[in-house]
Amino acid sequence: MGNVNAKALESGNVLVAVKTAYRESGDKEKLLTLLSVLRDSVVIVPASVAVQKQDEELFINSKAGDEIVTSSDIHIQPDTVKSADGTVYLPIFSQKEQMPEDYAKSFSTVRISVPQAIDMARAFSETKGLVLDPFTEAVVIPFELADIILSLPSQLDE
Repeated sequence: MGNVNAKALESGNVLVAVKTAYRESGDKEKLLTLLSVLRDSVVIVPASVAVQKQDEELFINSKAGDEIVTSSDIHIQPDTVKSADGTVYLPIFSQKEQMPEDYAKSFSTVRISVPQAIDMARAFSETKGLVLDPFTEAVVIPFELADIILSLPSQLDE
């Protein structure tokens, strides 16, 4: 894979396309392309946000673009999903459209890089990796594959 522009990855369309190509072929070369695209992608992580009551009022009364200074910590708790065998993964989404509507309504979302998502998943002892788009065309990324992602050089243009 040659160098790519971060703007090209922003919509998640490239990630969906390489994920689909990998799922259709199962080919190791397509897997490496997927891991390389993941290395430089920003994904969506569903999370619950907990704030103190007095800070909640600040958010309720604010409008887009307002700067808010809270009086206490904000806690972000990412969601996890279980596979049929009970294995726990951190769900990551290539695009908002990959999230079922009722599921999306239950969470706030955080956009983070895949390396950050890997770190987030490792922070929970029960997780065994990540799962990309778990409710549509899912791809499981166990920590062994996540380590490969982290070892790959960035393909982003400088």
